[in-house]
Parts: sequence; structure tokens; C-alpha cells
Amino acid sequence: MQSNDYARSIELLRDLYAQVLAEGDPMRSIEVGLQLQRALQTHGDHDQRLALLEELAATSSDQPSDAVRVAVLTELGSALRDTGYLSRARTPLESALALLRPAGLHGTSEHVRLLGTLVSVLCELSDTGPVPALISEMLELAESVDAPGILGRSQWVAAMAYDQLGSAEDAHTFIVRARQHLTPTTLTLRDWLRFCRSTTSILLNTGHLDDAHEWLLGAEQTTSLMNVPAETAALAALRARHESALGRHESALKLYVGLTGEDSPLSGLQLARVCLAKAEELRALNRPEEAAEALRGAAAICEENGAYQLAVQMWRRMDEIRSH
Repeated sequence: MQSNDYARSIELLRDLYAQVLAEGDPMRSIEVGLQLQRALQTHGDHDQRLALLEELAATSSDQPSDAVRVAVLTELGSALRDTGYLSRARTPLESALALLRPAGLHGTSEHVRLLGTLVSVLCELSDTGPVPALISEMLELAESVDAPGILGRSQWVAAMAYDQLGSAEDAHTFIVRARQHLTPTTLTLRDWLRFCRSTTSILLNTGHLDDAHEWLLGAEQTTSLMNVPAETAALAALRARHESALGRHESALKLYVGLTGEDSPLSGLQLARVCLAKAEELRALNRPEEAAEALRGAAAICEENGAYQLAVQMWRRMDEIRSH
């Protein structure tokens, strides 16, 4: 993993996981399974990660350790989010929250991470009512943990959440704070890449185009070290946003078209958002019928993944484009 040989690390962990399963030690299988799912996550194998975590959740339900169940349920919620099953993701996360006190994990870094994952799911679902209170609780707990990395990650989550809530200045404030705590030496390569992308996105939304370009270049450099198709595609979508911000709509559209074909490595709501962005470029180029078609596809993806509020927003946007 440290040398970025994800395929080999997954192979070794799969062999070990099969071995401990054969030995009949449930707790050891959960321990190794959690290591394997982290490797799968880093490599972008989200469907395989989800299948493994569903297996681990069934195993952990028969174990006496609440702490183990919290760990598995948190990862399961994260995997469901990453594969686009947002409405399903809430259930394990809320179950994990209920187990925090019995597990002796209330107020710990595990508590902070669980709240952050739930915040991200609710934002993706556009169910933002509880989000501000959850952000405040998460940040307060992160301060009390007294670990710069935990605080930086919570500020990062807050920045992304406020960005999705439309509070651009709050998003900028928190991403600047997170940058004081998070560096390439304190994050995994995958997490540093995602932090670079988040920072770039927020800077684009607040009009800091030169600063955004510097972070985009950093993200591109990091991506070149990983060779993970889904991460490369996500970065291409971000490059398209930068092109659009500079008024280069034809260039942005070309990138989006390459990301929305049948062989796209993107899926779920990530693909839906790229379709939405593609529609906006088509609208800017005065191609309303094609824009409406792109929005129709994006709305269908949202409905398939249970993000009905987001789907409604896309249908409304389609009506706006058609009426002009």
C-alpha cells in the first residue's frame, strides 16, 4: 500500500482473508476484512468493497463487541455512499450512532468520523435540515479530541458540506482552516488527492481561479502516481469545471462528453453531477435540446439511487432551460 502497489496488496489481503475464514475466527476475519476493504477503497473497487462490507456486517452482528460493529457499520455506510446507494447508507450510519455510547466511543475520533460520513450522505441526498447542527457537533468534538489531523478532516468535511449547502464563504473559511492541518505527509495519497480536488472545487466556486489552478495542478500530479481510472475521471471533471470558469465552454464540453459515455468509470451520483455539468455547458453553447436530454439522464440516475430531491432539482432545471 505504501508503495502504491494496490493490486498486489489486495491480492495478499484476499489470500489472508480466505485463510482466516477457513480457520473459523470471526473477529480475526473482521479485522483482516476491514484492512482489505480499505485497500479496495483506495484502488477504487467500490462494488467489491461494498460486497465485502455487507459480509462483514452480517458477521459482526453476532459478535459481542459494540466497537467492532460501529467500525463495520461506519465503513458500510461509507461504501454505500461511494456506490450511490445514498438512501440505504443512512441506516447503518444511524445504527452506528446508537451504538457509540455502549461501545465507549462517544466523543472519540470514531465519533467524529461517523458524523462526517453522515453529513456527507445527507448533503448528497439534499436532506440538509439536520446538517448545520451535525457540523457544529462534529467540529466541537474534533476540537476536544485534540488531534490536528482529526480537526483538519472535520474542517474539510464542513467545507464540503457548506459548499453543497450553497454557503460559499463558509466553505472557503473551513477549507483554509483545514489546509493548516492537512498535508501530503499527514494523509494517504488517495486522501491528499481528494483534499486537493475539494480545495480546487471550493476555490472555483468562490472565484479564486488562480489559487484553484495551483491546487488543480497538484491534484493532477498526485493522480499520475495512482493509476486509478475513477480518480482520473473525477479529476477530468474538475479540469472541465476550471475550463468552464475561464469561459472555455467548448473545451469543457469535450471533457464532459468523454466522461459520460457507456465506458465511463464514473457511476451513481458522481456520474449524475457530471451529466448536470455537461447540460450547463450545452446550455451556455445555446444547445437547449441536448442540455435537456443530458439533464433527463442525470435525473434518472438520481432516481435510481434514491436521491429524489436532487432529481426534482434537475427536472426543474430542465424546465427552466426549455422555457428560455
